[in-house]
Amino acid sequence: YIHVHWSRHRQAFQEPEVTDEHKANMRGQLLGALSLEHSKLRTAVSMAVASVAKDDFPERWPELIPHLMGMLQAGAPHLVHGAMRCLVLVSEEITDDQVPHVIT
Repeated sequence: YIHVHWSRHRQAFQEPEVTDEHKANMRGQLLGALSLEHSKLRTAVSMAVASVAKDDFPERWPELIPHLMGMLQAGAPHLVHGAMRCLVLVSEEITDDQVPHVIT
């Protein structure tokens, strides 16, 4: 769904494009789902987050990295694992132009 309908800039894009309102809602739900107890679900959510970040970070998703950092600082094992897994996958998807927004 994300790969095909999220952004017109993707090679695999097909109509309809997800509306901005729906994208914002989904970004929030994805961040919340990173704290699920089951590790396989957290990994699946992390993959979706990374796919969205490729198009939306940082301009339309500036809260992504601060949210992940907060999860790391929370200390609960499932939150730390969710954040770490997500950071690994996001780092594989983002471009060099996006990296400065991670470290500032």
